[in-house]
Amino acid sequence: MGVQSLNDQLLDRLGRVHSREMVFKSYNLLRRAGFQNINVDLMFGIPGQSIDVWRSTLAEAVQLDSEHLSCYEVITRKIRPLRATSGR
Repeated sequence: MGVQSLNDQLLDRLGRVHSREMVFKSYNLLRRAGFQNINVDLMFGIPGQSIDVWRSTLAEAVQLDSEHLSCYEVITRKIRPLRATSGR
């Protein structure tokens, strides 16, 4: 599950369409449907994410008791547009 965060403000900043509440509902729905191997993906280092918010998200994700928890660092890069070619 591409959870990314359990903080609605950060999910909005990331442009995600799901909410914190939807994560828990979806997880429970998957379990009730019989899924026995669920992965939860989180992101850390999101601009504006405090260490307290990260710790809270991580603690709640661990409590879900998924079979696998992946944590990925957000890397932001300044993107420069390609230079226009001069036909040479």
